[in-house]
Amino acid sequence: MMQVNLFISNFRKYKDTIIFAGLAVLFVILFGATNRLFSYFAMDDVSSYTRITMHELYGQDENIDILFLGSSHCYRALNPEITDSIFEENTFNGGTSAQCLDGSYAILVEADKKNDLKTVYLEMYYGVQGNEYKKRTEMTSTYAISDYMRPSVNKFCYLINASDKEYWMNGFMPAVRNRNQLMEKGYLKDILMKKSQASYKNYEYPAKNNERYQGKGYVARYFSIENNGFSHEGGWTGISEQKFTNDDIKSIKNIIDYCEKHQIELVLFVSPMPDYLLTGTGNYDNYINQVEKIADEHGIKYYDFNLLKEQYFPNQSTYFADTDHLNVYGAKKFSELFAMFFTGKLSKEEMFYASYEEKMKNTPAQVYGIVYDIEESEEEKEISIIPICNKNPDIYCTIYKKAYNSEKYTEIETLTVLQNVTVPVDEKGELCIYFYSDPRGENMTNEIHINY
Repeated sequence: MMQVNLFISNFRKYKDTIIFAGLAVLFVILFGATNRLFSYFAMDDVSSYTRITMHELYGQDENIDILFLGSSHCYRALNPEITDSIFEENTFNGGTSAQCLDGSYAILVEADKKNDLKTVYLEMYYGVQGNEYKKRTEMTSTYAISDYMRPSVNKFCYLINASDKEYWMNGFMPAVRNRNQLMEKGYLKDILMKKSQASYKNYEYPAKNNERYQGKGYVARYFSIENNGFSHEGGWTGISEQKFTNDDIKSIKNIIDYCEKHQIELVLFVSPMPDYLLTGTGNYDNYINQVEKIADEHGIKYYDFNLLKEQYFPNQSTYFADTDHLNVYGAKKFSELFAMFFTGKLSKEEMFYASYEEKMKNTPAQVYGIVYDIEESEEEKEISIIPICNKNPDIYCTIYKKAYNSEKYTEIETLTVLQNVTVPVDEKGELCIYFYSDPRGENMTNEIHINY
């Protein structure tokens, strides 16, 4: 009787607090349900890789032993079907588009909640470094992760620290972020029709001719760059200019500290990229040195697979889908090599050059592709073409053009040293450039097509 009276007394004493707490919990539940409902209508995520990846991450029945983290250079490079077999453990690719280091940390924490992670391999693509989080204005890569994270302190901290406060509402309320779409004629009907499909409900990625989601975070591309036909219009941001910010360093320190605390081995790596990109954009060794410094300071291992010797990963454009990413054939080759290396079947000494400079010195002279620019005057377009080479080989070319209203190519340069090309200012079409290493045209090294 005394306990009942004590309970009643305490209830009356804290009645207002208890009611307030109950209403607060009810508000959070109702807010979350409403936000989720409106987000369903506002977000067209039918083609989202991350939606399926995060669903699979949370739904893994078997313990994830090995986790891969990073940007598209991760999720297009490592196929868990292959790495599972060679590691003889359950591997999972937690890569997402343009994933920065704070995103890697967020996914690491989510993955470790229900798995006993043994090893984390963190991909360190240079293009996603250099972020000052409070100055971010493009938040797509952040929302690609946060939209599919379950409610948690980890998700809250990720969004709060990922940007300035003006973006917080967009992060926590996707429906607000995409509210303008709801006003577009036919949008609601279209999104409901797409999301009513069994493939969406079953977390199946829609079929595409040259691309396929193959499970556990891996996305395969089924097209290739033939004949070193790499090209890029305009300039690049040089790799030598890319530097880690204080925010980058803080995020990687968070990852290192988390792995140490939970006894997870952490390894840094970089997936192979075309030598066209690495040679054309600057001093790649400068970036390697920055990552090596971080790794050495914290006593962790770092392997850059752009330093692989030719016999282990041939420099052939057919392994790549574009100027950055491996295709399904390159990913198969790399996944096998990656897993064999980290299971001790191959040694670092036999596989890697000491630097990218050393690799280029040991590689025969080669044209990897071109960078071009188009300038217009009142009467003509001038197309300047710069070859991307590892050395200074002799370059001869034959150039054809075909206007869009024409049915055949016209030869405009024949086995000459590469020079600028001019066309009428109002003409649109395609240039076809054949590169040769000799003036007789007996050894073709490239075939590159560009639009003008």
